[in-house]
Amino acid sequence: MNFCVAPCLNLSPTADSCPFEAIRLSFMGNVRILLEPGVFTPGGSISISSPHAEIWLQNKQILIRDQNTTHGTYVNGIRIVQQTLLRNGDILTIGCSNNAVL
Repeated sequence: MNFCVAPCLNLSPTADSCPFEAIRLSFMGNVRILLEPGVFTPGGSISISSPHAEIWLQNKQILIRDQNTTHGTYVNGIRIVQQTLLRNGDILTIGCSNNAVL
């Protein structure tokens, strides 16, 4: 069985994304996680800005915010311009084509 005790976010590549291993981000307290190349692959082989986006837990909900990047951060194909709530099944696109299913 695959579950989290603390609030967590699972990221998995889609069929048309850059390849990366599925990852789980766990949130303990008020920790903010920066999405950058090293988060996705050892050595950071995915080409995205560093840091590209910030993810955090607020009132038991997971939020994301782009870090003013050139190619943007998208949730379900819509470029985010402010903090955005992430929900189960959302498709997160970082930059041009680094899709991940939540």
